[in-house]
Amino acid sequence: MGDGKAISPTIADLLFAGGQPDSSDAVIGVDGKAATYGELRGLVREVVGDLGGYGCRNGERIALSLPNGPLLATAIVAVSASYPCAPLNPGLRAGELRRLLKKLNVKAVVVQEGVHAEAREVAGDMGVPLIEARACGSAGIFRLEGKKDRSGQPAYAGT
Repeated sequence: MGDGKAISPTIADLLFAGGQPDSSDAVIGVDGKAATYGELRGLVREVVGDLGGYGCRNGERIALSLPNGPLLATAIVAVSASYPCAPLNPGLRAGELRRLLKKLNVKAVVVQEGVHAEAREVAGDMGVPLIEARACGSAGIFRLEGKKDRSGQPAYAGT
């Protein structure tokens, strides 16, 4: 650290440190639905907390299998604020998806609610927890929904 090089700011630094854009400023939008910086900040806090509640720990990789668009963009920001994030092509076939999930050693897979049957099947077969991102409200804003077993531990996709 004493080499005189400036440390690059993290996503959290950019969103929560001083000098940030006003909370009511639009950060992302589509079809007349704009999410504000305030909503994005709230989403980041919520996603980081929810992932921890599903058993994910800092440093454990989270895969995102989401279609291109505002939800993917905000999911990358929210997840990567505290976790290594691995966005995947939602068009991958089961065999390739299985190889990637194994190679990446992911802790969980996030998919859009009701979408990407192959990711659901592969995650279930591999015993990797599946978490759904359910779009709500403004562009890119979502809620995570995952199953938990009776003990409160994350349940696997097939249970």
